[in-house]
Amino acid sequence: MIRSARLAAVCAVLGPLAVFAFPAPQVSVESTSIKQGRNAKVTVNYHVTEPAIVLCDVMTNVADGVYASIGPELQLTFTGDIGRKVERGAHSFTWNAAVDWPSNQVTGVKVKLTAYPTNRPPPYLVVDLAPDAAERYRYYASADAIPGYPESDIYRTQKLVMRFIRAKNIPWTMGALAEHNSYCTVNEFTHEVRLRSNYWMAVFEMTVGQEAWFADGSSANKANTLPHIRFPYNNVRGADNLYPAEPSETSLLGKLHLRTGIWFDLPTESQWEYAAKAGHGENLWGDGTEMTLFNLTNGIGQASCSYNGNAPERVGSHKPNDFGLYDMMGNVKEGCLDWYQADIRWNTNGVANANGAYLADGVTAGSTRVCRGNYHAAEVESIRPAYRYGNQNPNNYVSGFGYRVISMFGLE
Repeated sequence: MIRSARLAAVCAVLGPLAVFAFPAPQVSVESTSIKQGRNAKVTVNYHVTEPAIVLCDVMTNVADGVYASIGPELQLTFTGDIGRKVERGAHSFTWNAAVDWPSNQVTGVKVKLTAYPTNRPPPYLVVDLAPDAAERYRYYASADAIPGYPESDIYRTQKLVMRFIRAKNIPWTMGALAEHNSYCTVNEFTHEVRLRSNYWMAVFEMTVGQEAWFADGSSANKANTLPHIRFPYNNVRGADNLYPAEPSETSLLGKLHLRTGIWFDLPTESQWEYAAKAGHGENLWGDGTEMTLFNLTNGIGQASCSYNGNAPERVGSHKPNDFGLYDMMGNVKEGCLDWYQADIRWNTNGVANANGAYLADGVTAGSTRVCRGNYHAAEVESIRPAYRYGNQNPNNYVSGFGYRVISMFGLE
């Protein structure tokens, strides 16, 4: 039985900032009001000491003095300053209990607020691609906190799930490691890389359904969970808008920006490889087991990789890697920003092209773009994280070509 208890807010849970320079935001509840009955609502007024991303978890009394979350599936209709970045000062939000938690007494609940520093946001960001979305985006504290994720296909069609990748100034080895010595040539030569920024990366390859939602495609396509495949690279960000210029308005990424108000782009080679390796070495599946042809033919690798020789699969049909990203190996080739250079250590102005900050100007660098991850019909040796497919003519249709987006949204 749920004991009656007036709604109250527990103290804020601080983001994991102990080792970082940014001030830790602290949140305190100023007041709460409860409207009971058929139109039950809970309104919370709070104050935060620093710019922060504030999340709420509604909890109920499951035993004598013990509270537990009512679950993400019952926390869908928040309005106001919650689940997003807020400036320092006073804020408020409302939870529509009548919609999310009908036939229950809101007097038996309390809320838990969590404040994250803006440079270390919650791990997940979900963007709604619908033209009339009531809420364009919301942050989530974990994959489990996203209602119905990853099973629900709404996250493969109407919504875009982004994963925070903490990479800034972390040293790691790019290229083919000792597990694949035969590939340690200039094309995959090992070298230390330190990315200069953190970033968001889509957990899935861009699907036909997602494109239909933000590019106003047909109703039939809006339910399609297959990756978008076989179209020119220049369709993605525009032929004349070379990095660091933003994608053109008429490109797919330009249309995505117009719909959401958020700038997205393709990853650099180094950003892609860092995310694909997910803290592991070369030649490993997403779960850290060794990638071999034997594993693949016996079904072990199939748990983590789309490799079937026939056609692309519904995104997210296999296990994610340890960063929570799906289909990094196989399914479709994923386009990167970089022009192809035979030597991965190629320099421009004395800075490695692979560092994710200094890319070629598009004139002197080369004629083809780089794709990573290869695709469903590739040989197992070429779907390693370090493998570089360098034959993507940006004006041509190429079999198996797709893409995955990144963003710097809200990062400082």
